[in-house]
Amino acid sequence: METGNNTTQAANSQPQPQYAQPQYAQQPYGQPAPPPIFMTEVGKMRLQSAAKWAKNVGVCGVIMLILLLIMFVIIGITASKASHYAGSYGGYYAYHTASTASSAITITMIISYLVVVGLSIYPLSRLFGFKKFVDNAFASNDSNLMAEAYHQMDGYFKFTGIMSIIGLVFMVFYLIIMVFAVNQASRYF
Repeated sequence: METGNNTTQAANSQPQPQYAQPQYAQQPYGQPAPPPIFMTEVGKMRLQSAAKWAKNVGVCGVIMLILLLIMFVIIGITASKASHYAGSYGGYYAYHTASTASSAITITMIISYLVVVGLSIYPLSRLFGFKKFVDNAFASNDSNLMAEAYHQMDGYFKFTGIMSIIGLVFMVFYLIIMVFAVNQASRYF
């Protein structure tokens, strides 16, 4: 009997293979650790590629907003100079008309820029959030972080879809107004 017991002890004393345990994010006391992410390597590669492109699109969006600001500043300066030019050659009435038009253009541009920036902040933040959560999810193998990454992308597509529908409605409305205006103007020509 001792011989069988010694063999069992000898088998138990041999080193057991060590398996890599997934790294989980810190969990508050008492909460279970999140399950690991189960995804093929091709799926991970494609999702990481999508996250990189999301970051690129976000950076391009920020650059476009900066260029839009520069364009608005140039147009504002040009409109201001045009009003002074018109005023110096057209007399009192031309100066005040051009000055009023210049002020209206400048105010409209400022409001337009603020609306564009305000509407761009949310989707850009969602793109950058998607990139951040995908990177963190793969680094920690945490499915909760991956779910948050998908939530960020979901918010981006919802907002972009809603804004696209609103933009389409405005374009159709503008087209109807243009057709009506051309029809009214054609009576005089």
